[in-house]
Amino acid sequence: MCAKVTALTPAAIFARRVKEIRQLRGLTQTELARRVNIDRTTLNKIERGARSDVSISQLFAFAEALEIAPVYLISPRRTDENVELGGRTVSGRAAREWVRGTPPPPSSGEQLAEWLMTLPQDEQLEFLIEHDPEIAATASSPLARMLVDPDALAARIQQTVQTLDKERQRRTEGRR
Repeated sequence: MCAKVTALTPAAIFARRVKEIRQLRGLTQTELARRVNIDRTTLNKIERGARSDVSISQLFAFAEALEIAPVYLISPRRTDENVELGGRTVSGRAAREWVRGTPPPPSSGEQLAEWLMTLPQDEQLEFLIEHDPEIAATASSPLARMLVDPDALAARIQQTVQTLDKERQRRTEGRR
């Protein structure tokens, strides 16, 4: 007999993300509830997944209060397994790509940089690690510095974008 696999629901993903970001921002439940204009007990139920009827307006209020894009609050981690998506169960990666879409195919590095800057900082780093061999190879001090220094992160994003542009140009010229 197979054990039933429990999938993460959209409400559970939202609950995880709200709690995670609230804690990262150093906010108490009381502080966040006040910012979102709900009772602390309601926030507690949302964070525990006991309440799943969050409206679009509330989603935006949470995003505003947590200073994060709304899409981040409904996006699963790529490492999440078994995410419920419209009556079917998919991987976290597939659900995340469905929710967020993929990076725009930039005609210039500026478009990629603009898209990258819309992501939360940890996901900017994740993207850079995937696409920048130097960062991937030295995942200690440069990454640690970027975590606490937004200017260093922005500079690295620009550097990575330039490298990706050069690589794209090289491939384009190689096809001619």
